[in-house]
Amino acid sequence: MLPYFLNTDTALILTTILKYKRSNEYNLRKLFGPMFPQQYATIVKRLISMGILKRQLDGWLEIEELIVNDLKEMIETYN
Repeated sequence: MLPYFLNTDTALILTTILKYKRSNEYNLRKLFGPMFPQQYATIVKRLISMGILKRQLDGWLEIEELIVNDLKEMIETYN
């Protein structure tokens, strides 16, 4: 089981990536607008360093496949 690390912003980023299966910073910037570099870019970097998100060789971000189901449950209970 994953340690509890969700807050509103983290859940929003992870829900968005779960919805699209994968994303990159460009698409996230388009979705979140001017708040992305100010607020969400650091969250993405933190999730990468935690191992929650993985950057693929083509530059796209995906959620680590070993934790996808646990993460979905965690987000559902958060909402």
